Amino acid sequence: MTPYIDKESRVFWDAKMTNLLEVIDSDVEAGKINYIITKLLQKWIKNKLRYISICLVCGTLVCVLLEFYRRVAAPYEDKKIDEEGDVFE
Repeated sequence: MTPYIDKESRVFWDAKMTNLLEVIDSDVEAGKINYIITKLLQKWIKNKLRYISICLVCGTLVCVLLEFYRRVAAPYEDKKIDEEGDVFE
């Protein structure tokens, strides 16, 4: 599971998400983002609620979390370590 899909797929999915992406900004409450993600996941597994579909959802969310941490959180933390000093010796 990776967010790195081919360019043709990106064009298709970006077009589908245009309206949603236009209204999401840093002021949107976390609960609203949670709602959006939850609705997407419900649609994804609708009418096929089985153990494997639950595993796919959970695995996808874990991969999204890990990729977000790797690409966004870790570089931010590294910057703060450089600015403020490391806690670990």
